[in-house]
Amino acid sequence: MHSASRLNASLDQYRKMQRFRHAVCQFLEGLPAEYHNDPEFKALARQAHVKVATIVQLKYQTKKYETTGKTFEFSRRGMKEHWHAGYEDALLALNEPSLRALPPASEAARIYDVHRGWLK
Repeated sequence: MHSASRLNASLDQYRKMQRFRHAVCQFLEGLPAEYHNDPEFKALARQAHVKVATIVQLKYQTKKYETTGKTFEFSRRGMKEHWHAGYEDALLALNEPSLRALPPASEAARIYDVHRGWLK
C-alpha cells in the first residue's frame, strides 16, 4: 500500500473512532443522573472522552523534472531540495491562521493540506 493510502486509511479510522466517542458521549449525557455513579457508566465515560485534532499534511510536491524513480533518489542535492520544500511548506502552515482553532467535537479532526487547503 502506498504511504498516502496508509495515511488516508489511518485518518479515516481516527475520525470514525472520534465520531463514535462523540456519539457515546451524547448518549451518556442523555441518561438520567441516577446512572452517573454506576461503574459501567464511568468506564464508558472515560473511554468516550472526545479528542479533537487539526492535522497538517506536508506532502512533497513532485517537480516536473522528477521521474518515478524519485522515491529512490537520496543524493545530497535531492535530499536538500526535499528538506527545503518541507521547510517552506511548514512555514506556509504556521502562517495559516485557521489552523489555530480546534474543530468541534462532532467533527473530530480537520485535515489541512498545505497545497490544497482543508480536506473533507
